[in-house]
Amino acid sequence: QATWIGADYNRALVDEARRLATLEGLDCEFLVANAFRIEEPTHVFLSTGVVHHFRGEALREFFAVQAAAEPKAFLHFDLKPTYLTAIGAWLFHAARTKLPLSLHDGVLSARRSHPGATLLDAARRGAPEYATALVDGGHGWLPITDLFHAVAGFDPSIRDAVLAGFGDASSRFGSFD
Repeated sequence: QATWIGADYNRALVDEARRLATLEGLDCEFLVANAFRIEEPTHVFLSTGVVHHFRGEALREFFAVQAAAEPKAFLHFDLKPTYLTAIGAWLFHAARTKLPLSLHDGVLSARRSHPGATLLDAARRGAPEYATALVDGGHGWLPITDLFHAVAGFDPSIRDAVLAGFGDASSRFGSFD
């Protein structure tokens, strides 16, 4: 059985996540906290729209801190820097988040997004014991859907089983180190 715990520093987002989870009848918990410092053991770290907030050595450290918690895997989705990213980020924030700060941050986030090579390098340097790869989120035929990519890391002992579980979709994972 899995226990799902969401963590964010923004209390308004946590409160909204709690409200939506209650409406949907989801069995999960949300905390105003640093995900890497909660007491419960973590097996998978998953984030969306977080890694663009880290720069340089802090990006490498982001991966090192989570690796120290010894999860079985991590998967961090973030904006892919393309000519449509700022527009897509604005549309997403306009549709999903009504907070004025979020609308402004969406465009700034797009400008701070990292190329895949930067994410992969930071993950490999920060969590060298993990098998890491870039996951391309693009669908190819419609550029507006090509706004995200992710960096994935797996404990080498489970890498093959995870890829087998993804089936044909595993082709979206780039080559592992």
